[in-house]
Amino acid sequence: MSFGWVTLVATPKSHPFEERRVKVNSSTDPVKIGRAVARIQAASDNAVFDCKVLSRNHAIMWFRDGEFWLKDTKSSNGTFVNNEKLQQIGNGRDTDVRRVFSGDIIQLGVEIVENANKVVYGCIYAVINCFNADGKLIESIGPACEEGQRTTSALVSNRKLFQMQQYVSEAQHREKQREDKIGELMSIIAANEKAAETAWKALVNEDRLLARIESLEAQLSILSNNNNPDKQKEELLKMIDEKTKFEAMTKEMVRRLIEENGETTSRFKDMERSLETTEQTYQQLRSRNDDLEMALSETTEMYDSKVSELELTSAELLEKQKQLSSSEEKVQDLEKKNNELSNSSVINQTASGLSHLLAKAIEKGSFIDAEQLHELISALKLASYLPPHVRETPSSSDTSSASESELRTQLINGCSTIASPEESSADDGAMKKHQDKTTIETYLKSILELQSKNRELELTIASLTEKENQEKSESYSSETDYIKEPLEMSPSGNVSFCPEAANISGSSTSGSSQAPLMQKQTTVIKRPDGLENLLLLVSLVPLLALILSAIAPVQRRSKKHRTNSEHIMSSSVGGAALLKRRSAKPLTGNLRLRRLTKAYLEPLDDNKELSPTVVKIDQIYDLTQELIVQCQSVTSGLFPRYSKDRDVGYVKDSIYCAMACWACSVAYKRLDDDRGRQTELRQTAVKTMRGILFCWMQQSSHLDSFKSQNSSEFALHARFDLSSGMCLVTPNDSHYGHLQMDLVALYLLTLVQMISAGVKVIYTHHEVNFIQNLVFYIERTYRTPDFGMWERGTRYNNGKPELHASSLGTVKAALEAINGFNLYGSTGTSASVIYVDIDGHNRNRTTFETILPRESNSKNTDAALLLTVGWPAFATHDETLFEKTMKKCVRRLEGRFGLRRFHRDGYRTELEDNSKSFYDEHETAQFQSVESQFPIFLACISLTAYIRANQEYGDIYFKKLQKCLVADDSVPGGYIVPECYCVDEFLMDKERSQPNSTELYALSHQEFGHHLWSNAIYIILMLKREGLIHSGDIDPINRHLPASQRPKMFNRHSAFQGSMEGDPVVQVALISESSRLQMMLSTYGITTQTPHEVEPIQIWPSWRMVKVFECLGRDKKMNLSGRPQRPFGPLSTSKVFRVFGDTVLCYPLLFEVKDFYVSSDPAVLIDDIKRDIEFVARRWKLAGRPTMCVVLREENVAGEYFDHILDLLVQLKNGHINGIRVRLGRVHQLLNSCCIEHIDFANSDDLEFDIDIMEETHDNSAIFSRLSLKEGIDDEMTHEKDVTPRTDHELYQIIEKDDMERPRLLAFAIWILWSRTHSDLLVHNYTLKERLEKVYRRACQLRLWWLVRYCAGRLHKAMNSLAPAITNMLVRGKQITLGVRNRPGAREEIIVRPIAPSDLNRLLFECCPADEPQAAVFHQELIIACSDLMSHNPQVFEGVLTIRLSWLSDAISMLLNYVRATGALKIPGIVTGTPPTPGTTGIPTEFKKSCIYDLSPTVVKDVVTALMTRTNWHLLSSLQTRRLNGALNRMPVNFYDRVWTILERSKHGIIIADQFLPQQPTLSDMTRFELTFSYKIEAMLSRISHPEYRQLLVELLSIIATILERNPEIAFTHSRIDCDSLIKKGFAMFAAEEGIKDLNDLTPFYQLEGQALSTSTATFLTKAVVEFILAGRHFSQVINIFGEGTPEEKTLPNQSHRGKMPKILYTGRASSEKKKRHLGGNHTPHQSQLHLPTPTTLGPGAITPGAVTPGPLTSHSGGQGQDESCRLQ
Repeated sequence: MSFGWVTLVATPKSHPFEERRVKVNSSTDPVKIGRAVARIQAASDNAVFDCKVLSRNHAIMWFRDGEFWLKDTKSSNGTFVNNEKLQQIGNGRDTDVRRVFSGDIIQLGVEIVENANKVVYGCIYAVINCFNADGKLIESIGPACEEGQRTTSALVSNRKLFQMQQYVSEAQHREKQREDKIGELMSIIAANEKAAETAWKALVNEDRLLARIESLEAQLSILSNNNNPDKQKEELLKMIDEKTKFEAMTKEMVRRLIEENGETTSRFKDMERSLETTEQTYQQLRSRNDDLEMALSETTEMYDSKVSELELTSAELLEKQKQLSSSEEKVQDLEKKNNELSNSSVINQTASGLSHLLAKAIEKGSFIDAEQLHELISALKLASYLPPHVRETPSSSDTSSASESELRTQLINGCSTIASPEESSADDGAMKKHQDKTTIETYLKSILELQSKNRELELTIASLTEKENQEKSESYSSETDYIKEPLEMSPSGNVSFCPEAANISGSSTSGSSQAPLMQKQTTVIKRPDGLENLLLLVSLVPLLALILSAIAPVQRRSKKHRTNSEHIMSSSVGGAALLKRRSAKPLTGNLRLRRLTKAYLEPLDDNKELSPTVVKIDQIYDLTQELIVQCQSVTSGLFPRYSKDRDVGYVKDSIYCAMACWACSVAYKRLDDDRGRQTELRQTAVKTMRGILFCWMQQSSHLDSFKSQNSSEFALHARFDLSSGMCLVTPNDSHYGHLQMDLVALYLLTLVQMISAGVKVIYTHHEVNFIQNLVFYIERTYRTPDFGMWERGTRYNNGKPELHASSLGTVKAALEAINGFNLYGSTGTSASVIYVDIDGHNRNRTTFETILPRESNSKNTDAALLLTVGWPAFATHDETLFEKTMKKCVRRLEGRFGLRRFHRDGYRTELEDNSKSFYDEHETAQFQSVESQFPIFLACISLTAYIRANQEYGDIYFKKLQKCLVADDSVPGGYIVPECYCVDEFLMDKERSQPNSTELYALSHQEFGHHLWSNAIYIILMLKREGLIHSGDIDPINRHLPASQRPKMFNRHSAFQGSMEGDPVVQVALISESSRLQMMLSTYGITTQTPHEVEPIQIWPSWRMVKVFECLGRDKKMNLSGRPQRPFGPLSTSKVFRVFGDTVLCYPLLFEVKDFYVSSDPAVLIDDIKRDIEFVARRWKLAGRPTMCVVLREENVAGEYFDHILDLLVQLKNGHINGIRVRLGRVHQLLNSCCIEHIDFANSDDLEFDIDIMEETHDNSAIFSRLSLKEGIDDEMTHEKDVTPRTDHELYQIIEKDDMERPRLLAFAIWILWSRTHSDLLVHNYTLKERLEKVYRRACQLRLWWLVRYCAGRLHKAMNSLAPAITNMLVRGKQITLGVRNRPGAREEIIVRPIAPSDLNRLLFECCPADEPQAAVFHQELIIACSDLMSHNPQVFEGVLTIRLSWLSDAISMLLNYVRATGALKIPGIVTGTPPTPGTTGIPTEFKKSCIYDLSPTVVKDVVTALMTRTNWHLLSSLQTRRLNGALNRMPVNFYDRVWTILERSKHGIIIADQFLPQQPTLSDMTRFELTFSYKIEAMLSRISHPEYRQLLVELLSIIATILERNPEIAFTHSRIDCDSLIKKGFAMFAAEEGIKDLNDLTPFYQLEGQALSTSTATFLTKAVVEFILAGRHFSQVINIFGEGTPEEKTLPNQSHRGKMPKILYTGRASSEKKKRHLGGNHTPHQSQLHLPTPTTLGPGAITPGAVTPGPLTSHSGGQGQDESCRLQ
C-alpha cells in the first residue's frame, strides 16, 4: 500500500506544539487531525493537538498517487491552507478537498478571545513538508494563493463615509508604523542571532576546555599511580593555574556576550509588547468601524420606519380633529347645564356645607367628619343632581363606599345632569335667594384662600409625581404579590423591602371613622376601601366651590386657550403627535374640573415607563444615600458605627460602608446613562479609603515601632475622631482593643479590589511606602495575639488578646491579593509594586488551616469565621474545611433572629454593664443562652452563597433575613436591618431553660440610630441578588474562585499564581565552596559548580539579601525604617533575584556558617535539605519553578557522613527525592524556567553590606579525611569550677595560646575573663566574643557537642525558626513550659500565646540556670524537634497538652540511662543514622557519655521521636514507664472532659496537689470543651515536682471518673475529694499488706505491676475511693441495683464488714493466693452495688500499666495476663 510522510512544524504565532512526523496512508485509512481527548493524546507521530479551538474530528489527510490531500470534516472553526478557508460545496453536505504541497501553511481553527477573562486561545499554524515513502522531499509545485476581498455596499451618509475614511487612514498609518517596528525588530533579531552565534562559539570553546580538563584529569589519575604525591601536586597546581587563566579570559568574553544578549533580549521584549499594543489598537479600531457600520444601517432602517409612522399619524390626526369638533359641541351643552346648576339652591347649600367642612378641617388641621360628608352626599342624591345610574344605587351602608366611588368618577368626568325645573320652583322667595347669595359670598372668600393652598398642593404633588413615578402605576395587586416579590414598588416610587409591607401598612388605618386630609406619599399602597374613596371626595370639595364661583368665564377662557394651543401644536413639528396623545382620551365632562383634579389622580395612571433595572438601582441608590452616604463625615471621610453618632468614626464600619458605595457605583457603571451617580458613589468610597489612610499615617511612628515590638501599645487605632480624623483622647480609649490584625488586612484587601476595578485611591509614592509598611505590620500575624473582630480579645473580655483564626484568614487573603500588586493600577511603574514575604504568608496560611474550624483557645467557634471563609476574604478554598467551618458556625450559633457572635457573649444584652470596659472574673456565666442574635450574619451567609453560585442556599438565608427586618418610615423602602435582637430581661430564665422559645426584640434604632455595617452588607446583598452586579464586580481579583481557576495575568513581579496539577519540579544547583571539593565529587559522577564558574551570576547568603530588602518601604519623611531584619525562609531563597543589574542566587539559612550549630551535624543537614525540598514543592504557589541552591562545604561532606551525603547527591542526580521531582543542572540552564524577582526599590549607593558574597576558597590545606572528623579531641575532665579561681593574667595567657587541643579550657577561660571585664576586650587583635565564636566554629567542625552547646549558650545563639515552631505547637492546642524549676536563678514559664523572637530568646536564657548555659540552647533543639514531629505526625501528641521542656530533658536522660545500662532498647534511626563504634555492642558513642549535652542533634531528634511514639516501651519497667509518661505530661484521651464530670458531681470541689478546684464558679465560667479548663487542670498538675506522682494522680482521677460513669447515683455532696489523701490511703493499704513501715517513700507503690489484681496500683486506689464513698454516704438517690437475674459472684475471703456497710465482691478470676468462694444468687433489697474499674478496664496500654483509657468501660472476660472487673456490693 502506497504511503507518504509529512512533517508539521509550528510557526511563531501558533499555539505551541512539538514537531510532528506523521505517516499518511491512502484515502481508505486517512490521518485524522483533531483535538486531544482522554483516549487519544498528543504525540510526535500523530496529528492530534492539545488545543481548545480544534474540533475532535477537525480534518483528515491522505496520500494518493504521490499527492497529499487535505479535507475539512465540518469543524467548528474551519481549516485554512495558505490563509484560504476550505469552503463548503452545495448545500453543505461536503467540503472542498485541497491538495497540499511542501511549504504550505496550514491553519487549524481560529484565535478565540474570552471577553470575560480576556484570555486568548491560539490556533494551530503549521508549515507542512511532504515526503515520499523513501523519505525524499516532494518539491512544492502548488499555485500561490491570493487573498480575496469582499466589499459590501451600504447606504450611508457622507458624514459617516468621511468618518470611516478617517478611521481607515488612521489604521493604515498605524499599520505602517507596525511595519516599521517589525523592520526594526528584524534588525534586532539579526543582531541577536549574530551575538548568539558568537556566544555559541564561546560555549563550544568552553566545552572543549572542559573536555581538555577531563582528559588532563584522566592523565593525572594515571600518573598518580607512578608519581609520588609531591609531583602530582605540582602538576595539579600547574594545570589549575593554566585552567584559571584560560577560564578568566573565556568568562570575560562570555560575560560580555551575556550582557549584550540580555540587552538585546530586553529590547526584543519591549518591541514585542509594543507590537502587541499596536495590534490591539488596530483590532479595536476595526471593531469600532464595524460597530459604526452596523449602527448606520440600523439608523437607516429606523428612519424609514419613522417616515411610515408619520404618515399614519397624519391620517389619525385628521380623524381626531373631527372628533374634537364634536367634543366642542358637547362642551357647549355642558356649559348650559352648569349655568342652570349654579342657580340651584340645593347645590348652593351642599357646596356651602362642603366648603365649611373643608375650611374648618384646614384651619384646625384635623380630619373631616365622615357622617356630615355622607349627609351632604345624600342630599345631592335626593335632589336628583347625580347621574341616573347613581340614583338607582341602593342607599344602604354596605354600598355607601361604592356610591361614593361612582360619585367621584362622575365628578371627575363632569356633571352631566342639571337640576329639574321642579327643583327650582317659584315658591322660593327673593329673601331666600338673597340669604343664599350672602352665604355663598361669605364662603367664597374662604374658598379663594383654599384655592391658593390647593394650587400649591397641586404644584407639590405634580413635582413629586414627576420625580418619583418612573413606571406606569399598576392596578391594586393582591397581598400575595407582596410576599412573592422581595422588592415591591409603592405608587410613590419607593421601595418596600419587607414581605409583610401590605399587612403592616393596612393595619394602621383599618377601622378609622375619620378621613385624613392627605395621605403620606411614602406609605405602601394597599387595597382601596371606602375610606380612600372618601379621601378623594374630600379633595374635590374646593373644586366644587370653584365651579359655583367662576365656571362661566373660566370655561370661555379655557375654550379660547385650547383653540389657540391646538392651532399652535398642529403647525409645529411634533404637534401631530401631541394632538394624538390629547385625543386619546375623550374630553367629556367639565374640562376645568378634570384639569384641577389631575394632580390628585395622575399618580395612579402614570404612563411613563423606565427600565426595571434602572428603577431597582435607583431605589437602592436612594437607600444608600439615606442610610450610608448622609452619615459620612465631610472632613475625615469616616463613618460612625450608628447614624446618630457624631463623635467617633470606626475604621471597620467605614470600610464596609465604602464597599457598599463602591458596589452601588459598579451597578451604575453597567448603565449607559448613570446620571453621574457612578462617579458620586465611587468618589465617596475613595474619600473613605483615603480618610482611613490619613488617620493611620498620623501613627507612622507606632507603625514603625510595631515591626520590632508586637505590642498593643503600638497598634494602629481602630477608631478616630469623626470630624478631624485624629486619635481619640477619651479615658476609655486606652482600654479599647485597637490591636486588630484583621482590620488592617481587610483594608488592604478592599484596597486591592477597588484598584483592580479601576478606582484610583493611592496618589503618591509616600502612600505606597506606607501601604508596604502595613504589609509588614500584618506579615507576622501568626505569632501576634490580637483582640479580634469584636475588639474584646478572649471570650472573657478581660483585656487579654489571643490568636484568632478570623484574623489569620483575613491576613492570608490580603497577603495573597497584594503580593506583586501595583498600587497605581495598570499604568503604574515598578516603584509602586508591593512585596510580600512568602514564607511569612505560608506560616499564616498553615496556622490558619490548623486552627480551623476553631476560632481561638477560648472560643470554640465564632461568627467572625463567616466573613473569613466567605465574603469578603474567601480565605480557604478547601471545600471540606469550608463546609466544616460554615456548618459548625450555623449549628452552634444560629437562632431564630440571626447568629450569635460566640457563646457567652454579653454584647448588647440587658445584663451587660456598659460602664465597664472589661468584665469581672465570673461575669460571663450569666450570658449563657441569652446572647444577642445578629441578622447581619444571615446576610453574610446569603451573600457568600450567591457569590459561590449556590442560589438555593442563598435564597434560604435571604428569606430568613427578610423576617428579621424592622420598619422605619424615615428611610426609602421603610425597612432596615437592625443591629441585633435581644432577650427580654424577664424572659431570660425561660430562654435558658428552653432555647429559642421566646420572642426577642430588635435593638431600637430610634435610640442609637441605624447600624451602618449591617445595612451596608444588606445593600450589597440586594445588588447581588437582583443581578445588578456580578461576582466579578465586587471581587475583581476573583478571590471566590480557587487559585487554579483564576485567569493568569502577566506580572513582572512574582505574584501568587495558584496551584498547579501536582507538585512543581524543584531545580537544584550544587555549589562547591572550592575547586578541590568539586574535583573530588566529580570522581563520583557528581557535577557541581564553584562560585567562580557561575559568574557573572552571584551567590549570596540570604542575610545579604535581607540587607537589600531593608530599603523596601523606607520613607524618611514619615520616619519609616523599611522592612525589619527578618530572615528569608526556604520559599524566598528559592527565587532568583535581579538586583543592581546582577543576577543573584541566595542559598538557604541552613547553609549559613554563622547560623545555629544544628546545621553542623551532617545528619541533621541531610534531613533539613530533604525537608526543605519537600516543603518548597508542597507550598510553592508562584510562577516559574523554585530554584534551590545547595552549598557543599568540606566540613559537612568529609568525615564519617560522606556516604550519606553522597547518597543524597545521587538521589538529586536521579531526579527524585522523597517522591519530589528534582532537576539538577547548571545555574545558567536553570535560569530559563526559574522564578525571577526584580528588585527595583533599592539603590546600591544607599547600602553598606557587612556580609560578603560567597567566593571560591583557595586554601591549599588537604581535604579532611573521612575519619579525621569522626571524633575530635575533647578535654572532658576539665570543669569550669576548676578554671574560675585563676587570675586574669593566667586566663589571658590561656587565651593567647589559643590551644585547640584543650578546647574546653580555652572556652572556660574566655568566658570567665569576659564575665570579669567585657566582651570587646582585645586579645591579640581579636575580641573575646570573636575568639569564643572561633572556638564555637571549631567545635562545630570537630562535633564536640557539649562544647558547642556551651559556647552557643554563652553567645546567646538562637534559631531563626524558633518563634514559628512555638506558634505551630500553640495553634494545635499545646502549651510550652520553658526553664527549669527548683534551681537557683531559674524558673519555669508557661507559653500560652505566640511571642516575638526577641522576647522568646530573652525568656529562654532568663528561665534557665546561669551556670548551665547548655540548657537554653538544648531547649531550643527540643522545641524544633517537637514542632517538626508534630507537623509530620500529630497523632503521637494525643493526650499531651503541655510540653514541659525540663521534664522532656529528664525523660531523654532516663531513656538513655536505661539504654546504657541494658543495651536492650533499640531506638529507630539512631543506630542507622550514626555508625556504631567498633568493638561495642552496637550502642552509639553518644550513649556512652554521661550527659545528654554530649548527644548529637540527630540523636536528640530520634530520641524525642522514640519517646513520643512509645517505641519498645514494653521492655521498660512500671516505674520507668510511669516516670516517662509523667515527664511527657501524657494524659488519657478525654481526660479533661472526665475531670469536668467529676467536678459536676463534686459539690465541694476537688483538691489536686494541695490546690483547691471549686465547683463554682469553675463550671459557670468555663465550658466542657474549651481549652481554658484543660489549661487550668494542667496548671495545677504542673506544680508537681515528680512525674511519677503526677501520673499516679492522673490514674486516680481516671478511676473516680470511671466509677461515676458506671454509677450515676453517686455524687460527692458532703465533702471535698482530696486526691492527695486518697493516694496516701491507697498506699497505706498497700504498705499494710506488704509490711512496709516507711509511709513517706512511695517508690514501692510506683513500682507495682498491673498484671495481677492484688499487685496493681489501680486496685488499692479503687479501694481507697470506695471506702471514701461509703464512709461519706455519697449517694444522691435510693439505689435499686438488682434486675432480673444476678450474675455469679465470687468474693475475696477475710473481707468482713460491719453494720450496713456493703461487701466487696469481685467477679471473674481473683488472686491465686486467695481461696474462691461462691455465693448464692439471692440478695436482700438493702444491699447496694457499685461497678468499679480494674487495671485491665482502665486500659492496657497507652500509658503505663496503671494508665487509663477513655470512654465507658464495661466488664469483659479476662484474657491472658489480665484481670476481670470487680464490683462492690
